[in-house]
Amino acid sequence: MSELDKIRAEIRAITAETLECMRILHAEKMAKFDELEVWLRAHKSRDRGPRRRRKPPKRIQGKKQQ
Repeated sequence: MSELDKIRAEIRAITAETLECMRILHAEKMAKFDELEVWLRAHKSRDRGPRRRRKPPKRIQGKKQQ
């Protein structure tokens, strides 16, 4: 095995290890993102405050008074 082949093999090993680390980090990041998305959905309606009712149109209000 020549010196060049040894270097190529070492580069391949490092590349494979780097890709595996990146895959793991990506999976962890996506899991955290999913967790935060669930938390946000759970707290979304609570943060909006009381729901406001829409005012009925004027013509309907007039009919109720008669």
